[in-house]
Amino acid sequence: MVEGVWTVALLSYGRCFAADAEAALTEDDLTAALSNDDVPNWHKVLLQLHDHHGDVRANPRERFSVGVSPDEGGAATGIAITSARQPLVDELIVRQTGAIAFALSRLVNDRITEQQEKVFGGVRNTPQAGLDRLDLLDVAASD
Repeated sequence: MVEGVWTVALLSYGRCFAADAEAALTEDDLTAALSNDDVPNWHKVLLQLHDHHGDVRANPRERFSVGVSPDEGGAATGIAITSARQPLVDELIVRQTGAIAFALSRLVNDRITEQQEKVFGGVRNTPQAGLDRLDLLDVAASD
């Protein structure tokens, strides 16, 4: 269960920084939200973990490498296969990642509030007839 939650957290974190999303966060946003010098490095690690855990072909707990052993003339004479187990998720990793996510959520919340104020400013003085032409949006739960 811990691995499942951690994987979802990594995938969600990476999605916030998706380069093709119009409102995606940037590394500048990260340094604006947190001034700790270690944060950019931790961010890069999280994105690498995102890529690894998000790869459906990969085992998130292990990494394998395959190499070729050449002879003096450069011809292949053998292969080498190595594996490295990935460390389990621990409390420190979760706390560090949570601190980054919390700071970024404040930054995103401020942007949402600013955008809502702009939108409301644009419709604040709209006459009733203009408001009546807008599509109705039901915000109450229907019975």
